[in-house]
Amino acid sequence: MRLIGRTAELTALLESILAGGLTLLTGAPGIGKSRLAEEALAECGLNTLVGRAHPLHAGLAYAPIVEALRPAVQRATDFAALTDLGKLFGDPQLPVAPALDNPEAERARMFGGVAELIRQVGPAVLFVDDVHWADRGTVALLQHVSRHCPVLVTSRTDESSIQADAIVELGPLPDVSVAELARDLLGKVPSAELLSTVTERAQGVPLFVTALLQGGLTSLPAVIKDVVLARLDQLSGADRRQLELIAVAGTLPGDHAGMARLISQGLVVEADGSYRVAHPLYAEVAYDALTIGERRTLHAAVIDMLDDEVAKAPHYLQAGDLVDKDHAIAALAKAGRRAMLVNAGDEAVQYVSAALQISGPDLALMDMLGQAYLRAGRITDAIGAWNQSAELARRLGENDKLSALRFRLALMESEAGHFAKAETHALDGSVPITDTASQTIALRMIYTLRHNDPDRARQIISHHSVSPNPHPAAVASEALRQQLAALLNGELIAARDHAAAAFEHSQKWKQDWPVLDNYAMHALISLNSAVGAVGAAVVQAKQALEAQTVTGVSPSGSTARLDLNMTYYLAGDLVAGTAASAVGVQRARDAGMPRSLARALYCHALFLAERGKLMAAKDLCAEARAISVGPEPGLTALRESVETALAIHSGHPELAPPLDYWALYHEPMPMIVRMIFAWRAGVVAPCSGHGPLLDAVAAANSSLLESMGAPLLAAEARLASTDGVVACIKVFENAGARPWADRARRAARAAGLHPPNPSTKGPLTKRETDVARLVGYGLSNADISAQLLISERTVEAHLTSAYAKLRLSSRIRLAHWAAENID
Repeated sequence: MRLIGRTAELTALLESILAGGLTLLTGAPGIGKSRLAEEALAECGLNTLVGRAHPLHAGLAYAPIVEALRPAVQRATDFAALTDLGKLFGDPQLPVAPALDNPEAERARMFGGVAELIRQVGPAVLFVDDVHWADRGTVALLQHVSRHCPVLVTSRTDESSIQADAIVELGPLPDVSVAELARDLLGKVPSAELLSTVTERAQGVPLFVTALLQGGLTSLPAVIKDVVLARLDQLSGADRRQLELIAVAGTLPGDHAGMARLISQGLVVEADGSYRVAHPLYAEVAYDALTIGERRTLHAAVIDMLDDEVAKAPHYLQAGDLVDKDHAIAALAKAGRRAMLVNAGDEAVQYVSAALQISGPDLALMDMLGQAYLRAGRITDAIGAWNQSAELARRLGENDKLSALRFRLALMESEAGHFAKAETHALDGSVPITDTASQTIALRMIYTLRHNDPDRARQIISHHSVSPNPHPAAVASEALRQQLAALLNGELIAARDHAAAAFEHSQKWKQDWPVLDNYAMHALISLNSAVGAVGAAVVQAKQALEAQTVTGVSPSGSTARLDLNMTYYLAGDLVAGTAASAVGVQRARDAGMPRSLARALYCHALFLAERGKLMAAKDLCAEARAISVGPEPGLTALRESVETALAIHSGHPELAPPLDYWALYHEPMPMIVRMIFAWRAGVVAPCSGHGPLLDAVAAANSSLLESMGAPLLAAEARLASTDGVVACIKVFENAGARPWADRARRAARAAGLHPPNPSTKGPLTKRETDVARLVGYGLSNADISAQLLISERTVEAHLTSAYAKLRLSSRIRLAHWAAENID
């Protein structure tokens, strides 16, 4: 049927599609959005990728995208470039990348794969009908894809949160267009009386016009539900049941009797060998009119008609006891696993919980439910699920599983700051395990290293010597054990090589919670830093944040973020480190994990202190110290590093905390940084035997540090002599290290050199600027006097002048001004 009364809207829609971006076609139910979209797509000259959302799609992540792009997969030209799309489509041709530590990074990678697929089959336009039914993931993906190709979506007015670049809104048809539509539908000019009645009742809504004219006028309903029900009631029992079946299925593939009659009546449409109800309102009304028993029967019937096991999952949820229990459990579990792979945590919880309700106590499903809760950010629920899993494993005598669960719980409770509970779980997890229980071994080693002394660590790793076993997990576990043994013996090069081997083999073993991948990558980054391969460590840390597998321990991704922050510090990129550590604080707050938050706060405080924002750094330290967490050397090392930085930059290095304990094996990155700060404050004698990087720092070997990729540390080493001190100022300024730039200027002036003055904004003199900068650091007048070699009275005079020039009324306001305006 031809398009009537939409010339202006069609023109606007075509222009918007061809301009690119995301176009939203919106209007009331039945106003003709889908029909206008089809016309525009037919005329735009682009390949069309069509998906339609359905009420059931709100519980099936990315379903409209899968529908739209499944035909495109067959036309793809480079499958290797379609990163991570195997999870969406289940196509063996597509690559399936490992799960990521950061849900946003994982989603971004998958989104990139979708954009690449569309590029390969382009030029194309992606169309999703009825986006108000779509899940949040689909909406986010559509927003992303719109930056790469035109995207068109339809939605009922004000029922979708999608952000559009252009909006085309459909209003009611004018009376003249209603008359034209009525003439086409009837095949003749309608009588004035009939046209008047239809125009009054339909109020310009094409669906109403169509339903009224085709349904008869004997008992015309006033609302659309009654109109549609009246239309459906005219169907034969078989046709009505067929329509209801399609309404339940959303899209029904295959050849089915009676479809021709439903198509001829405009109730059903066919596309690519599948059938769907012509308008979603028909499907909604038909479904709502069913009894609970009828719905269950139809959902059960749909299951037998579908090939995709994941697509069956929503129907298993609704079919009740009319389906085979074993099949339902398998399908729901598969849907839950798929939901976790695409980071739809709430959806995963729904499916796995449903599978458990059918199966009763099941160790694998209960463990999976804990994983789903963790994906959804429900930490307390995850701990509860794993406690129940551990109790079941104990009753069943599953020692390997029990040990892994207990150490997972130990790490979770440690993250949550419940140290006593963590110790209890760790003790309960210390049961004999087989040499193939690689995840258990890794979990036990991680917890032992976090909380115990070297002797206990040696004891643990000596008990986990893995017998020859070709399985990648066993090989990786043994390489990790050897890495720890070498680390405890101070053999850092060998330890790094073992960590690289562990990571290589762990990637060959796919699992839901690949702790081996995570820990091996963490060890590799740390050891590359320790041996002086800082550049390689930075690259690996960035990769880890975007592609590191989920640990099953910290939903905030704190380990990967710690590695990235510390490598940024060693590489002298304080600006990037400040931004990354700020994100880490927010992630830890969102996750509600005390230990992760304390660690993130100290990381961020360290960068702020190194950039001269001492007051802000002190505030973060106070917040971190107030968090109740158990004793842990790695966390202590971070705290003491920040405290040392604050002491040094405030002019009181004597207030730096003593170095009471140091051992590289606990958490190498914080320990490395802790030793660097101890050396700076002079609280320990120059050390050796702790790895090439620290040896170079202790020896103030600036050229070696430069070659290691640590220019900021190299510049600090040069301050011990006047050679190149002016050049150091530029290094410090480029790194954003304002306190170090100030120190370098003072050293240069003491040597009779004339360093360039720092850039400023505003009307202050050079000396007023110096005073204001140190106020920004949080220094007292006495401290400023000592650093600038002027009297306190002179300091006060400069402050009074600065207040007047800047029209500021307090020291705090001056500190804020200095932070924003003085480099």
